[in-house]
Amino acid sequence: MADYFGSAGINFKTRKKPIPEPISQEEIFNLGKTIQDLQDKALFYFLYLTGARITEALQTQCRDISLKNLKLKSGRRVKAIAIDLLTLKRRKGIPRRTIFVNPMGLDKEMYKVIEELRTSRPKPDTYLFEYGDIKSQKARKNAYWHIKKITYSIRGIEPPDGKMVLMPDFGLYLHYLRHCRATHLAQVYGYNNRELMLYFGWSSSQVADVYTNLSPVELMGRMVDIDDGVDA
Repeated sequence: MADYFGSAGINFKTRKKPIPEPISQEEIFNLGKTIQDLQDKALFYFLYLTGARITEALQTQCRDISLKNLKLKSGRRVKAIAIDLLTLKRRKGIPRRTIFVNPMGLDKEMYKVIEELRTSRPKPDTYLFEYGDIKSQKARKNAYWHIKKITYSIRGIEPPDGKMVLMPDFGLYLHYLRHCRATHLAQVYGYNNRELMLYFGWSSSQVADVYTNLSPVELMGRMVDIDDGVDA
C-alpha cells in the first residue's frame, strides 16, 4: 500500500534517526482518549482529521466549522462536517480550502470532541484554540509542547539498511498526525496524489489545472460510498 509519510527521497546514508511509521486510525483515536484536557484533545483530533499545519489550526475560528447538506455526483444527499482552513505555509498552494470530515465511524467520534470545544467558546469569531498570542508564535510553541508530551511506542525504518525497529516512547510531534492522515486517506479511501494535494493544500505547478477538475464534495463522496454515510 502507499505510504505518504514522506520517506521517498530521504538519504538513508546521512540520516541518523529512524523514520517513524504511521499508526492506525484506531490507535490515534485511543491515544486521544487518554488526553485529559479538552482543548489538547480537540487539537490532537483536529490536526489528524484536517491534516492541518499547526499555524493553520490556530488560525481557525469557531465560525469556520459548520454542517452542510451536500449533493454528490451520484445524486445522493449527505450531511457533512465542513471545516474551512487557510493555507498559510509560504503563501503558496490553495489559499483557502474546505475539509469535509467523514460523518461516520471514528472520524465522527473525534469530531464530537472538537464540537464540544467549539460550543464552549463565547462567539463565532473566537479562535477555536487558545494557546496564547498567535502573532508572537507563543501559541504555536505552547501547542507544540502540549502535544509533544504524548508518547507512544511505534515502529520505524532505521537507516542505512532500512530495517524495522521499535521506537519506544516516541513523542507525537504535530506534523506526524498530518502524515498519518495522508497515509490513511490513500490506503483506506484510495486518494491519489492529486486528490491529496487538494485536501492538504500542497503546491505544484504541474498539477495546477487539476484543482479546477476536483472539488471537496467529490472527495467527500468517496468516503460516503465506502462507509455508507449518513443521509441528510
